[in-house]
Amino acid sequence: MHGRIWALSLAALGLALAGCGGDDDGGLGGLGANASEEDIENAVEDAIEDAASDSGDDQDVNIDLDADGGSGEISFEGDDGQSVSLGGGELPDGFPDDFPLPDDFEQTIASGDGSSFFLSGTSSSSLDDLDDFYADALPDAGYDIDERIEFGSEASKIVSFTFSGDGRTGVVQVSVDVATGTTLVNLTLEEDG
Repeated sequence: MHGRIWALSLAALGLALAGCGGDDDGGLGGLGANASEEDIENAVEDAIEDAASDSGDDQDVNIDLDADGGSGEISFEGDDGQSVSLGGGELPDGFPDDFPLPDDFEQTIASGDGSSFFLSGTSSSSLDDLDDFYADALPDAGYDIDERIEFGSEASKIVSFTFSGDGRTGVVQVSVDVATGTTLVNLTLEEDG
């Protein structure tokens, strides 16, 4: 299911972007240039549900998008509890409140089903600062660092922490986008068992 909701999410993102214009009539699937945010959400929800149904996976999908060009957030939630957020938004339901994230963490993708989670985002802190942050913050939050791996060249260095504790295991990976110089943070976290 997790792979399907990701594929459907990306398809919906394309549809939502198409809804900002691009059809001859100015909108998504004939909605027109003056379609309301609710009309666009309903059209994208229907398209995702149809695609899921065609692949044998019936889902009730709820979408909340900012069609007015504000934050650009798009979120999806299936009836099995799996949720995906693109472009920001809140942390997935059930994500531990005490898990250490940098103060300036700006979420770009979040997915979770209450027991396993994936977050991806950026920080204005340097890779070295985030390396130090996680070396201290993971143990302070009750997680054992099982392994720290550093690889790549100085310009494209990646630091990865594998950790466990509090009934969970996970990996935090910090890297730098060479093209933009932005520090990237990727996190997977899941309950043991």
